[in-house]
Amino acid sequence: AVAVVDVRIPIGGSVESTLKLVYEECSRRGCRARLMGIPTSPIRVKPQSTVPRLLVRALLSLGLKPRLSEKPGTSDMNILASRASSIAAYGPGDPSLSHTGHERVSIGELDLAIRVYKNFLLEACEKYAHKSDTVTLPS
Repeated sequence: AVAVVDVRIPIGGSVESTLKLVYEECSRRGCRARLMGIPTSPIRVKPQSTVPRLLVRALLSLGLKPRLSEKPGTSDMNILASRASSIAAYGPGDPSLSHTGHERVSIGELDLAIRVYKNFLLEACEKYAHKSDTVTLPS
């Protein structure tokens, strides 16, 4: 039998120690383990950094009450963080249902997310665009 396992490393955990545990447990049980991808370390983003702060402002501008949360495990942010000075995640839907058979996003939630992204971009442009730059987004 073959099993493909996606191991998520929580904050404070180490890729090396987790892989060591996996290999030891497999060996103890008489099976083999093989690393098939590039290990990705977990990240933690400070809420005071630029992107989370701009995202919170975008949410507030729509009358929403943002709630910061920590997502244990890994995500695309872990890969992109090495190329970005600041990063955050936001999206429509119920995060507790992410990657399950019950995950759904309504048109209303999608519309709201688009407005949040638009306001985020406007906030970012206002704060960081040079005065000579012109930024026009459709309403």
